[in-house]
Amino acid sequence: MKMSKETFELLKPIKDLITPEIVERYRTRDIARGENVKDINVRLRWDAYHAFKRSCSADIKDKLYWAFRNEKLNDSHIDTALRRLVPNIE
Repeated sequence: MKMSKETFELLKPIKDLITPEIVERYRTRDIARGENVKDINVRLRWDAYHAFKRSCSADIKDKLYWAFRNEKLNDSHIDTALRRLVPNIE
């Protein structure tokens, strides 16, 4: 994984957003445009990531922004980290 351990640690609270109720909603595709989702696991990971970014402090957002920029991380690198944090449901 290209992402540093420090940056990965910033993302760990994403795990707290994945409740059994959320997993069930995604498993049954009881989400917006759920019938059109090709890979529900990818959708869950990225929805959790965006929910985390909306809910975290400005300080954490700044740290993530600069870490992603300085480490030259792209979506593929971020997705690798998210796969380690968010369980597959299918």
